[in-house]
Amino acid sequence: AGSALPHLRPWIANIPAPVVIDHFGRIDPGLGMDQAPVRALLDLAAHRHIWIKLTGADRISRLGPPYADVQPIAQRLVEVAADRLLWGSDWPHTGYFDPQRMPHAGGLLDALCTFVPQADLRDRILVDNPSIAFSWFDNNQNPATPPEQRFLRQWGGAAGANCSSTEVRHEQPGFAC
Repeated sequence: AGSALPHLRPWIANIPAPVVIDHFGRIDPGLGMDQAPVRALLDLAAHRHIWIKLTGADRISRLGPPYADVQPIAQRLVEVAADRLLWGSDWPHTGYFDPQRMPHAGGLLDALCTFVPQADLRDRILVDNPSIAFSWFDNNQNPATPPEQRFLRQWGGAAGANCSSTEVRHEQPGFAC
């Protein structure tokens, strides 16, 4: 839970390896920006070895789509660490047992477009940052482009691309959007 972040912050900050914090650190956006977990997450985001995943807005939002209560946290993270943010649809959305609550990946991508309206920053979050974070390079030669990246470049990851769920409704093995 996000409420544990302030206590874990010193330990996480001193881990001598790359760290990925997912689901916005499970912070409760209903408590606002002036809360200890948000301050801890922003402090951690300032560390060069810490990456934050902008996934799971559906898991932390009290308001549901389009996750307006999560937007201030996302935008502040972009200000602090745009070069170390990651995004994913969070598919297959484990832990959802009610089909009516299952989020639509296109709606989650729409939320990212609202959180990060600048196409160049979205491209960084969707394509460049994962390449760096997960070392998707071929012996430091030309970037090896995995299927997920090719998909994102074609359907929403490229700068200037139309980022609308009406145009991003494709299923590919291993990646849903």
